[in-house]
Amino acid sequence: MTEFSESRWSMPEFSREYRDNADIYIVERDRLFGIMKSFFRYFLSGSRVKYILDLGCGDGIITHHLMNVSGALSATLVDPSADMLMKAKERFTGLTNI
Repeated sequence: MTEFSESRWSMPEFSREYRDNADIYIVERDRLFGIMKSFFRYFLSGSRVKYILDLGCGDGIITHHLMNVSGALSATLVDPSADMLMKAKERFTGLTNI
């Protein structure tokens, strides 16, 4: 297994390029988000707070979609890429449950 520091993901320009073009790279991305939100609504939504751990969160897009389904989430996001985590922090600015 390659160390993260030796992978292309550790380079900010690579992660930025991926983030900016993810809809092109992942052809069914919007459809996958829809399926994930449907699953969440059916099995997990409710008024009680749900705690999620988003490992390899990237820029936090998945957690963001889930928070649009239910505000009753508390999330911990983890990613080895400092650039991706910075973008996730920007995405959730002002929220206290992240």
